[in-house]
Amino acid sequence: MGKAKKTDAGFVPEIKLLSGANATEDNATSVRIVVHYQLSAIRGVTKNNRFVWFEKWVLERQTIEQISRDSGYSERSLKRYFHDYLLRAPTFKIYPSERVNLLIDGTYFTNNLCLVLYRDNTIKFTQLYRLSHGEVYEEIKEDLENLLKMGVDIESITCDGHRAQLKAIRKVCQHVVLQRCVVHIQSSACA
Repeated sequence: MGKAKKTDAGFVPEIKLLSGANATEDNATSVRIVVHYQLSAIRGVTKNNRFVWFEKWVLERQTIEQISRDSGYSERSLKRYFHDYLLRAPTFKIYPSERVNLLIDGTYFTNNLCLVLYRDNTIKFTQLYRLSHGEVYEEIKEDLENLLKMGVDIESITCDGHRAQLKAIRKVCQHVVLQRCVVHIQSSACA
């Protein structure tokens, strides 16, 4: 076995394939080690490539059926991958800032899943999010209390006017300017 080389996949030993009398058990072990390193690197790349499909599902609202057709993965495999990603959700760092104009909105997905976002409109940063079965008063109240405890100084809140949101805001943030989202007002008026 020769020197190890640095590659994108990490350190991979060089292989010198020997035949005939020069072939030994050590050479076979070296081949297995290289194959293992290369498969580990491929698995890492494959996992990153799968995440692209997860983003299309969440951000672009593509269906599992569409992604299955485009990616070549079965619907069952995609559901398993997506379930794993949802179990390991990223942790957000809350940035305390003065005079936050907070946007609160819930987005509903299939299977009774709701993503509630708390976004600082001033710095264009999502301060907090919650995956839930809906926009629930107790959860929104807890989220607002946690934001205040973490040092977020809320100056105003813009929301869609959901009853649970309004009740939680009135309970936790009595002195905050509250306004309804214009887009939601317009969509309600047109319906």
